[in-house]
Amino acid sequence: MMHYLFNLSEFIEMVKWHDWLDIFIVAFLLYRCFVLFWGTLVFRAIIVITLFWIFDLIATTLGLIVTSLILKGIGAIIVIIVIVIFRNEIRGVITNTNPLNLVWGKPRRKHITDYQTIARAIFSLAEKRVGAILVFLRKNSLSHLVQDGVYVGAQFSKELLFSIFDNKSALHDGAVIMDGSQIQTAATFLPLTMQQSIPLQYGSRHRAALGLSERSDAVVVVVSEERGTVSVVREGSIKEITGPERLSVNLERLLEGEQKKEKSNGLLRKLGKDAGVKIGFLLLAIFIWFFFAGEKESLISFTAPIEFRNFPRNYELLSISADRAEIQISGSRRLLLQLKPDQIGLSLNMEDIKPGKNNFTLTKKNLSMPPGFDVIKIHPNELTIDMEEKKTKSVLVVPQWTGDLPEGQKLLSHTVLPKHIVVIGTTPVLKEVTSIETKPIDLSGITRTETVEADLVVSGSAARLSPDAPRKVRVTLEIGPDKEGKKKKKEKP
Repeated sequence: MMHYLFNLSEFIEMVKWHDWLDIFIVAFLLYRCFVLFWGTLVFRAIIVITLFWIFDLIATTLGLIVTSLILKGIGAIIVIIVIVIFRNEIRGVITNTNPLNLVWGKPRRKHITDYQTIARAIFSLAEKRVGAILVFLRKNSLSHLVQDGVYVGAQFSKELLFSIFDNKSALHDGAVIMDGSQIQTAATFLPLTMQQSIPLQYGSRHRAALGLSERSDAVVVVVSEERGTVSVVREGSIKEITGPERLSVNLERLLEGEQKKEKSNGLLRKLGKDAGVKIGFLLLAIFIWFFFAGEKESLISFTAPIEFRNFPRNYELLSISADRAEIQISGSRRLLLQLKPDQIGLSLNMEDIKPGKNNFTLTKKNLSMPPGFDVIKIHPNELTIDMEEKKTKSVLVVPQWTGDLPEGQKLLSHTVLPKHIVVIGTTPVLKEVTSIETKPIDLSGITRTETVEADLVVSGSAARLSPDAPRKVRVTLEIGPDKEGKKKKKEKP
């Protein structure tokens, strides 16, 4: 791989346009996964799965069969565990993302319509020394971190907040989970921090807020009941806020600051944003492509039948120099191992063929196969096809008999409808065809005039019935007494 990267001309010659398309699609998909899940616990799990996948590739390349099998098994188990444990977080990213944003833009949760109203309500709690804890969701789902909780699903209001954290309320003990401007749940218990060096002035609410902020990207606001202060807890740190205006500014900056910056930027700035990350994923996609499809080429041969397309109905194939060809294909060893014979097709368009001998040259255009391969040779690459126009001829129908009539009976006459049948074939074949026979008609058991149906049999393998010709004829048999036979019996001594 490094050889190709340092030799730019050889690299450009090797990588075709469809390879570049393949690389850019992989880079785009990797970048979208990064954007959608960055900062979430799912992203960490994806990194772990990716590392197991890379180790598995290395083990497979080195021929470590048992190690590769073990890594594949562990990787499959981890994928199942991630889907089970983080299903709510994955669902949250998808459901809270506009379908167009799955391929463009960043996911975001519900908006907070009025930060100042929320900030003033929180400081009203502080003034009255009402303890409270509010958790503002960002990207991470908290379903696997929080416990219990009573679903509220109501729009935020100062009155509702006071009624929840009132000491006489059944919901006052615990945290409120905020999803945008909506109070999602109340009385929710948060995990406590494991830090030992926390100042004594911070109680259980601050410890719970620290514990959640250490495990997620949530922003937590704590109102101290003892001191009447308001603190913002984020990423394991506590910051005390002095007034509602500063709280409003801090919440807006933490929850929507980056998204507002993106809105103010133009399209070119958006495309240039995270340029280093995008270039990194492009290089990673190039590395993945080289690992799977860009290694040194191998050669393989297939024998494929030749399919004749658009064959003229009024022509007959007399002879062909070859009905199959050997195809030599080159490509990366990994792609060649995945290639199946039924994915390769060799066809010849017969639309403009003429009577007599026709010469065709088989090229890459006659092949259909997956991209990423080169055709080295087709043998034979020259075909000679002898064609002749079909003719029609009306021939007499001759019935055939089997079995014997009952004693004393004789076939007096027979009539065939239709009497003549049209057959088709080439001129030399039709010269040999003078009549067409029926399948043998069994005469045994027939005692009177009777009409039977008989199938037609074409003599000569190259001639056949016209598409409009009937496949059966009606044969009327006239049966009568065998007078001559009786007379001969009487004359015998």
